Amino acid sequence: MDGGCSNYGRRGLFERCKYWVRDESNKDLSIYKHEKQPKGVFYANQITALNIDKGELSNVFSYDENSITIYTKSYVMMKKGDIVEFKGKLWLVMNCQVREITKNQQFMNRPNYETYIQIKR
Repeated sequence: MDGGCSNYGRRGLFERCKYWVRDESNKDLSIYKHEKQPKGVFYANQITALNIDKGELSNVFSYDENSITIYTKSYVMMKKGDIVEFKGKLWLVMNCQVREITKNQQFMNRPNYETYIQIKR
């Protein structure tokens, strides 16, 4: 379950993150943290400042929406709506981008990756 960081190392990545693939039938995120086994673990760092924004629901209800982007050297493929525990808090995945590192690729058995995950609360 410990995702680790391929043969690329995890130098500078200090936050241990768990992630869950979300079942749309469950709306309560705390169920995942307390009752479901995480899909995996990776190490990451926050790479953008906290973005604080106002969200609106049908021009009737206004709410605060916080978002950040985290970075990992692990291959972690997530989709919108999945859940990440970062710094002890549960976040929803908004976007996930994976980039294959091709430097020295001919000398390696497994390619290296960089993953950027945009998450919100």
